[in-house]
Parts: sequence; structure tokens; C-alpha cells
Amino acid sequence: MITGVDPAFEDLDGEQPEDFEAGPTENPEDENVEMDPDEDLPWPNIELVQDWWGKNKVRFRDGTRHLVGQPIVEPNLQQVLHNGCQRQRAAAALGLAINKPGKPLFEICTPRFRQERILGLK
Repeated sequence: MITGVDPAFEDLDGEQPEDFEAGPTENPEDENVEMDPDEDLPWPNIELVQDWWGKNKVRFRDGTRHLVGQPIVEPNLQQVLHNGCQRQRAAAALGLAINKPGKPLFEICTPRFRQERILGLK
């Protein structure tokens, strides 16, 4: 979310730990029945990610918040609302609401045609 790098697409992913269990267990005494929202996300390979960061950290200024590799400012947040995946769009909508007190939170769960109309895409 911060860097905009897709670990699977950039071949930075690895294997999940052997002892990892996502979501509900088969144990009938386990009261946790929630699905793990991160279950299908790629597991980063630490060494590959460290190498990537060593080559790319100059793109990220200290003290600046980033979303998908860009500073969190209105034009970039609007771009993420237009083109981002659902999680990124949710973060962009929240960022816009925080940066513009009094402006309502952009509802990313409304039908696509309504979102496009609000964003001026149609």
C-alpha cells in the first residue's frame, strides 16, 4: 500500500511460514470464526524486499506519507480513486476526507456508475 509495489508481480514474494494458519481452525473449541482478511495476500521474501528497498528508497522522502508510491496529496489520491484496487481506493478516500475536513467520505461501495459520475468520469 505504501510503496505501490505488488510483491507477486515484482517477484518479491516467498513462501508462507510452515506454522501459519489463516482463518478459522478445525478446532471446535476455537471461538474465532473470522476469516483472515490477509489470507490471499502474497508473503514477502525478506531478502528480496530488502534488496528492492535498497535500490528504491531514494524515491521516498523521510517525513512524507505515501500511498501506492506517491505522496499523499489530493491529485495523487484522486488518481488512486480512479485507478486503484479496492483497498487502495478505500485508503485514498480516507486520505481525501482527512485532508478536507467537512467534506464527506467518498463511498467506494456504491455502484460503479454512481462513483464514476461523482468522480466526473461519465
